[in-house]
Formats: sequence, structure tokens, C-alpha cells
Amino acid sequence: MIVKKEGSSYADLLKDVRGKVRSGTLAARAIKTIRETKDGEMLIVMDSKEEESIKELTKQIREDKVVKTLGRDGDKTVTIKDLDSVSTKKEIEMAIAHLLGIKEEEVTVGPPKTLLRGQPSDHPNHAVELVNKGTVRIGLNQCPIDEFVKVLQCFRCLKYGHRRDECKEGTDRSAECLRCGGNGHKAKECERTEHCVLCQKRWA
Repeated sequence: MIVKKEGSSYADLLKDVRGKVRSGTLAARAIKTIRETKDGEMLIVMDSKEEESIKELTKQIREDKVVKTLGRDGDKTVTIKDLDSVSTKKEIEMAIAHLLGIKEEEVTVGPPKTLLRGQPSDHPNHAVELVNKGTVRIGLNQCPIDEFVKVLQCFRCLKYGHRRDECKEGTDRSAECLRCGGNGHKAKECERTEHCVLCQKRWA
């Protein structure tokens, strides 16, 4: 979620939000982290499982501000991490089916190499159940399960909430590396320290 208000700095926005959203309340449960973008706007990363909390949070902070929820495409999907290098598609399907008590035919899994990179993996109909389970044993590994959140990002200006063909920003960052913001190479070739190009703060 992006929050901004004409004439207000990030510090002003943060102070206002902290004043309205008290720790431990329903709205506060929706928040994972809050940080500043390079343009001085507020980026709130939310817990997608807290649907009622997100509604309450949006209601509390909208008022005289512009609030934009960053896009997500389609149904829920999950990622399964820490798979070993010899895990097969069949093994993954069997493990998920056993965990959820369903038939293997009901499970749709991407190729193991895709899973190893932490990309979308499981059928959306069972995604919520899988996330609630937390882990699944595949081979000898107890593999963590997380919801895959696809955020709409422009690959021209690198900002969020719109696509390249909709971009109206003056800055063209399409030649910059998505990992470090440098020029002359792509993210897959990058050997520099990863950081956010927009907020210029090191990722933990």
C-alpha cells in the first residue's frame, strides 16, 4: 500500500498513521513493515492473511490522503522453499496431497527448479490451507510454505502500482539493474550488494 498527501513529508505521514493506528489493534495487525520510498511516499507492506485488518487499516488512514493498494494478479499462490536439488515434481505433488488430504490430481506444481528459486508453485484453490500448515516435508527436508505475493511494478521507472505501458514518470530507469540500480549489467549478472533502488536503503 502506498500512502501520500500533498504537502506532507514521510515523517508527517508516519506521525499521523502512528497516531491513528495503535499497536495491538485490529488495523495494526495488517502491518508488516513501513518504510519511505525515494519520492517521500509511505510504503506499507501488509500481511495478506489479515483481510479484515487490511480493510480496517485502509479505513483509518484514508481520510484526506491518497491510498493506493498495489496490484496483485488472480488467485492466491504459494512458494515452497528449501527443497533439495533432487526433489521431483511427483514427490512434491504427493507430499502436498498427503498434507492436505486430497488427491494428487488436485495439485498443480511448477517445475522443481522454479520452486528452488522461490517462484509460484501450488494450485490456488489450496494455497490458503497450505500457508496455514506452515511447512511440508518433502524428502528429508521440512520445507517452509509462504504465500507468493505478486506486486505490480513498472520496469521503466521501477515504481509500484502501474505497468510500463501506463508509465507517466519522467525518470527512465529501464537500463538500470533491478538488484543494485547500477548500469551496464542485468540483475541475473549482478554481483553487487542488493538494495532498493527507490528508497536507497540496504535490504536486511
